[in-house]
Amino acid sequence: MREPDAAAVGDAVRHAANNLAMVILSNLDLLARTVPDDTPASRQLARSRLAAERLLAVLVPYTRLEREPGLDLQPPEAVLRALLPLLQVVGGQSSPITLEAAAVQPVKLPRPALDLALVRWALALATEAPRGAARHIALEAGATGGAVIRLTPCPAGAVAALAAAAQAGGGGADLSAEAAELWFPGG
Repeated sequence: MREPDAAAVGDAVRHAANNLAMVILSNLDLLARTVPDDTPASRQLARSRLAAERLLAVLVPYTRLEREPGLDLQPPEAVLRALLPLLQVVGGQSSPITLEAAAVQPVKLPRPALDLALVRWALALATEAPRGAARHIALEAGATGGAVIRLTPCPAGAVAALAAAAQAGGGGADLSAEAAELWFPGG
């Protein structure tokens, strides 16, 4: 029997999740119109809507991890913000991952290599970083253009994947236990 194409399965699951989420969110919105504001029922509906939005925010990036590799010209801030909910789940809840993102012009990012490397970083944080340690992603423009992504800290379990992602994007990496700095040339 032939193995299923992981990218096609991810596309199908993402499409189904989007459709199901829209049904849930639409029905919650309709129901919310029938409930008075500032009541326990309205607060429950608001929490339900937020939970459905968070589920979608985690599921969609996960379903894209198996897509065809390539260099996509994209705004790095949007990529990082879209991945952050998945990274939070994978990295554990002992300490949130914070994101500080400066406005950076779109650059060619190696997708899904960068996504997978960031997931590897979050997994390594969950198992290697001290509980409660600060976890931070910073994005800034490179000195000569492009983008620099700084990850703090940089557990040993993430080093190879981060270096490979930077290289796949035509950039480079400076890696230490304190931080990983990945740079990608301008698009």
